Amino acid sequence: MYRLQQNIILDPDDCSVIIDSLSNKYYELNEVSQLIVLGIMKGMALEAIVNDICSKFEIDRDRCFADCKEFVQILVENHIVIKK
Repeated sequence: MYRLQQNIILDPDDCSVIIDSLSNKYYELNEVSQLIVLGIMKGMALEAIVNDICSKFEIDRDRCFADCKEFVQILVENHIVIKK
């Protein structure tokens, strides 16, 4: 499980932008990455986030899991989320 770093701000209007208040960097999110970040904020496990995405989009579950895992790793490397 993961959680957002304390210095990360999610755009409250449409959840399409996250801001790192320490570095002043911002990241635009597409619809799928929004679901991943919102799932992390809700404390969902990666598997549950993948299930949620697969229920909304026609995508192979294994491919979705691999893509989600890769995206979360990018979030970790950019200090947006940390592993609990």
